[in-house]
Amino acid sequence: MDFNLVSALLFYVAVGILIFIFRRKFKVYYKIAFLYKTKFGLKAIDWVVKKFGCVVRGFGVVSRYLGIVGMGVIVFFLAANLVKLIKNPAAAGAVSLVIPGVRIPGSAVYIPFWQGIIAIFVVVLVHEFAHGIVGKAIGTKIKNTGFGFFAIFPIAFVEPDEKQLKKKDWKKQIDVFAAGPVMNFVVGGICFLLLAFLLYPAVGNAFEANGVLVKGVMRGFPAEDLFKEGDIIIGLNGFQIKTVEEFKQIMMNISAGSVVHVETVDREFDVKVAENPDMPGKGYFGIYITQSFRKVHRFASVLLFLLTLFAWMLNLNIGIGLINLLPAGPLDGGRILFVLLKRFFGKKGERIFRHVSALMLLLLVLNFVFPYFNMLLIR
Repeated sequence: MDFNLVSALLFYVAVGILIFIFRRKFKVYYKIAFLYKTKFGLKAIDWVVKKFGCVVRGFGVVSRYLGIVGMGVIVFFLAANLVKLIKNPAAAGAVSLVIPGVRIPGSAVYIPFWQGIIAIFVVVLVHEFAHGIVGKAIGTKIKNTGFGFFAIFPIAFVEPDEKQLKKKDWKKQIDVFAAGPVMNFVVGGICFLLLAFLLYPAVGNAFEANGVLVKGVMRGFPAEDLFKEGDIIIGLNGFQIKTVEEFKQIMMNISAGSVVHVETVDREFDVKVAENPDMPGKGYFGIYITQSFRKVHRFASVLLFLLTLFAWMLNLNIGIGLINLLPAGPLDGGRILFVLLKRFFGKKGERIFRHVSALMLLLLVLNFVFPYFNMLLIR
């Protein structure tokens, strides 16, 4: 059985058992969120604000403007992606539910369990810590910190005094709400630098490319009945392939409808390719691919684990940071929008917020479900 799947099952079962055993210490919200409040970390928040108060307040001001820009970016991204899915049912969705260690049917996104759990913990921790230090820096009491689970996902949180926060200047409120997502962007940027200048070069020396790995097969395309997940493609039409770049270069010279001879590590077969939905006239297998490697260094596995971990920390920090800025409901973007509308439209702003929030939630849901709807149409 797959190691990641076993790890995931054991972890999620353990989470359920712990919540049941200590159920009296957890507060339950909406029957899906289980929170355990503590004072842990409050001294760390106080220390950071006392030592670097000016920097923290400055970070809050910068976050204010970046957060508002980020709200526009995520709305544009989701709207553009939905239009793409409507126009081109074969296009891959850009938004997907991810559960570490579990493969979601119909999704090409898969996070190895341990890297995923660690990455999510870091994402949530830095997000909430940023809310806490900026809130404290503007004079808001931080009542509690804590941890818990939203369904099966581990979470952390800080609990500011909401009454005090609502009395603060509207700009300062936005500083607090935007600080979490912007801190995710900062950490994502740090991960990018580590990947670009340290981990990718190190892994490049520890592994050698040995083909193109098939990590998923799209339904309704030629690949569905011929390729299988885990295949390593090493040749197309007699040309040797070691890298994804070589694979793409060869595919650029193959026309839709052509018959392509495919060579994998363990077999050979012919495929009549379909048309590439993004490049009319070009051939398309309908497979999700990634680079395949073989080890040439004793610490190759450790380096690969770290590379995968930081790659997912980059993706999740940016992705979750942006989704949190969606101007909807209880998300940070929703709270920013509510403050802005209340500031400029008064009571009328509350009504506007409800309509905008509902529209944004619908946009998000459609981005999740449309790829599955299109998959059924293709079948």
